[in-house]
Amino acid sequence: MPPTDESFPNIPVQLGTDDRLLPPVLDPHNILRYLFHHGHFHHSGEDNLIIAEATWSDVEDLDLEHADVVDAVRSWQSMRPTLKTDGFFGPLSQARAHAETGHRCGLPDILPRSTGASRWPDECKHELTTSHTILEIQIAAPPGKSIDDAWQLAIQQWNYAADLTLDLVTSQTPARIRANARRLGRNILAWSELPSDTCSQVLDQAYNQNIKWSWHLLWSTICHELGHAIGIGHGGRGIMQPAHDPQVRELDAWDLRQVRSRYGEGSPEPPPPEEGEVAVHHATLELFTKEGLSMARFDIVPSKAT
Repeated sequence: MPPTDESFPNIPVQLGTDDRLLPPVLDPHNILRYLFHHGHFHHSGEDNLIIAEATWSDVEDLDLEHADVVDAVRSWQSMRPTLKTDGFFGPLSQARAHAETGHRCGLPDILPRSTGASRWPDECKHELTTSHTILEIQIAAPPGKSIDDAWQLAIQQWNYAADLTLDLVTSQTPARIRANARRLGRNILAWSELPSDTCSQVLDQAYNQNIKWSWHLLWSTICHELGHAIGIGHGGRGIMQPAHDPQVRELDAWDLRQVRSRYGEGSPEPPPPEEGEVAVHHATLELFTKEGLSMARFDIVPSKAT
């Protein structure tokens, strides 16, 4: 579902080296409210989708050193690998503050589980059409590249990763996943609805028209929101972490495990590289020497035209 509240401040919560909460920057009630909004008091599975929900009445009177609060803070910090410069439990730093004021997905860190399985059924997993009407967003793209090219690059990551087929169609064609541009919160990039194991549903997505999009920011955000649209929550250190990391350029092991658990293995070939990167192919050379057969593995890297 779309986010219902984008008014929460960026709250740098921290743990001390002895696993106790250090003095918070904001008052305890706001910290509890922030962690609750992002789902960190709920019980979730390995896929970071909620198994059992907590209620606000369970949380609102907790002391900040309560074990449930400490666990919620750990959960929050574990989804922010950009804080690694000072450790998840280290002192507050500029790196941590910057990470929490950066761009992120508009959905909570821990997402509600759908009424059915958070996936598309086998009958339609190869018919996952997606369309967009976001032509009015500001994008700094490489020469000759368009929003459609960014969409195709994002689609290819998932199509190669698992046994499913996402396909970009024109905005005039009915699609199962439909994206548009809207005014969202200042740091919110986009959001997407998740599937619930039925072929009849149509999912909405929204992209922030106030963001100045770089090429990498756009295609990686599309890839992230398509991950939600095929049933994956937030997690890992790759595309599906809730906050944008400019160093991430591919699906990580957590992303692959989640999509393959829903749809099965995909292509053994890697997806095409991002613009500006070079595809590396591997080969094995067999040599016969006096000692017998010797094998060597090397990389073939295309040279740029001069």
